[in-house]
Amino acid sequence: MKAHKFVAEKGIDEAKRVLEGTPCEATHFEFIKTAIYMQFCGGEWFWLNTNCNEWLLDYPNGITERQCLKELKQVVESVEIVQRTGGFDSVKAAITNYRASGDMVTFSSLEKRLADYELVESFKQVKCEVLDMVDVSPNCEVRNG
Repeated sequence: MKAHKFVAEKGIDEAKRVLEGTPCEATHFEFIKTAIYMQFCGGEWFWLNTNCNEWLLDYPNGITERQCLKELKQVVESVEIVQRTGGFDSVKAAITNYRASGDMVTFSSLEKRLADYELVESFKQVKCEVLDMVDVSPNCEVRNG
């Protein structure tokens, strides 16, 4: 799961909780019911056992969806900046103004923030309806009446 999808599904508050609880050595995390922090060191992945506060070698089966904490931080900052500055339309207008004024640094920074925000919102809009599936035997017969 990418950081954008994580923020869309878990929310900005949960993403901020993950970031606030990050040990300084951690570079990645896995979210099951809570965040499991990880770091890559000497060619091996280690995870933080919070019970004994020690870094241990990765699980035998490995963790399959490591997520980059740096990317999560960037996405959270982007969403907060867009929300603080009045939302999508306000930032879009500001980008147009900065582009016209020639302030390319602010323009490109805001453009990246808006792209992050749009991606988070697109994941929120993707809804899938799962229908109950009924296992039907090939010997089943449909009768009228």
